[in-house]
Amino acid sequence: MNKRKRCDLPPGCINSTAAARIAGVEMPCLLKWVRTGLLRPECYAGKRGARTAALAWRIPDVLAARTIAQLREQGLSLQRVRRVNAAIKAAGADLAGVVLWTDGRDAFRVLAGDQLVSMIGQPGQHMVFPLSAWADLVTQEVAAEVERVARSKTG
Repeated sequence: MNKRKRCDLPPGCINSTAAARIAGVEMPCLLKWVRTGLLRPECYAGKRGARTAALAWRIPDVLAARTIAQLREQGLSLQRVRRVNAAIKAAGADLAGVVLWTDGRDAFRVLAGDQLVSMIGQPGQHMVFPLSAWADLVTQEVAAEVERVARSKTG
């Protein structure tokens, strides 16, 4: 009986089983994302798309898979995740290298200077959210409300 010897993984890579485990997704789901082009890990043995193909996963590939999993867990449909991925690629980045925030309907890329950029609703539209200023304001308002409640109880 002829046994095929599998090629060694490239240095610094892991196989699909380990990638799925680390990314927190089931293997069929991970392979579907590869098959449909959402993820593009390096193919190191066999022909891409063939059942015998073996994939080599580097850290950015696994980070991208985990990001997709998190977006799905937060309620984004796979179609919306694809739109997010396309918008990020159009901006010259990838899923492994961006910080995202989602409300379950849209996803926003977090930029320096407290800016969020819509990835789905109005792709590329910048919205400035002065997060640090909001934190200061909320802190002050909560302290004032606590003081108001304490005064109302004593007098």
